[in-house]
Amino acid sequence: MTKEWDAETYARNFNFVPEYGQALIDILAPQAGEKILDLGCGPGALTAELAAKGCVVTGVDADANMIALAQKTYPNITFLRRDGHSLNLGVQFDAVFSNAALHWMKLDDVFPQVAKALRKGGRFVAEMGGFGNIGTIENAIYTALDKLGFNRADFPLPWHFPTTAEAAQKLEQAGMEVRYTHLYDRPTLLSDETGGVRGWVKMFGRAFVEKIPSLQQDKFLQLIETEVRPHLFKDGKWYADYRRFHFVGVKK
Repeated sequence: MTKEWDAETYARNFNFVPEYGQALIDILAPQAGEKILDLGCGPGALTAELAAKGCVVTGVDADANMIALAQKTYPNITFLRRDGHSLNLGVQFDAVFSNAALHWMKLDDVFPQVAKALRKGGRFVAEMGGFGNIGTIENAIYTALDKLGFNRADFPLPWHFPTTAEAAQKLEQAGMEVRYTHLYDRPTLLSDETGGVRGWVKMFGRAFVEKIPSLQQDKFLQLIETEVRPHLFKDGKWYADYRRFHFVGVKK
């Protein structure tokens, strides 16, 4: 991603991200007093949920805007600007928690960092986009680029959605035992406030939009919307074709 996130818009219009994260907290089953690292904490909503359960929580995110908003909103919680590829926190946690963030990172680099941050027997509980996530939107993005005459090679994917086998292998290689995996379809309603699929692409597909001349950006978004409409517009509402992946790893 070439620019920092618009944290205020993200927190206001895409609050389905932390809302769906409640199920992940149930999987984590946090206990009062546990030291927990929230990796890719964003504006800090789920970090605050963990703190409210009596956990000693540290939220980290690579984006300065996200950390600034989190600190402003939850001043009594520790938030640090850290890149998941090089955490270097000097602390071992009982658990590392991550919701909807890992698909923006390189798992080969991040998983060993998580293992270092965990005590022996500590658990890594995470949710991310799984293989096939937003396949319809992704295909529409490249179809739109083709129609506008751009070279696909100049627009690499900013995300990576692993298969269950791939993620499990990387967890094992990082020194963690895989205890649980679950890949499932989760069509996700995009409320009017999000701007539908156009708004989704403007927020999460910025790596594509920013490379297109400003005079062609609206046409680009229009082409994407037209392409996905038969699949993602139902009963007057827009949906994103999410496939989500939950997993739990335990440090050996």
